[in-house]
Amino acid sequence: GIAGIMINTVLAVLNLLPIPPLDGSRIVAWLLPAQWNYYYGYIERYGFFILIGLMMTDILGAILSAPIGWVKSVFFALAGL
Repeated sequence: GIAGIMINTVLAVLNLLPIPPLDGSRIVAWLLPAQWNYYYGYIERYGFFILIGLMMTDILGAILSAPIGWVKSVFFALAGL
């Protein structure tokens, strides 16, 4: 129950980060002008390393803690927990 909600919440919020190849980068690419989109797509080959670097420096935790807390509270309220 609760563990499943937490795991899915973390994965959903993580996937919305605008770091290529995550899905959040597709949203940003759609919003960017074509010229900027070309350069933004260029960093996709480094996206995994950027993500690992953010995890190792705990910046990722600082970025994700507030959105995860908000989404968690919404889902727990909806589930009555």
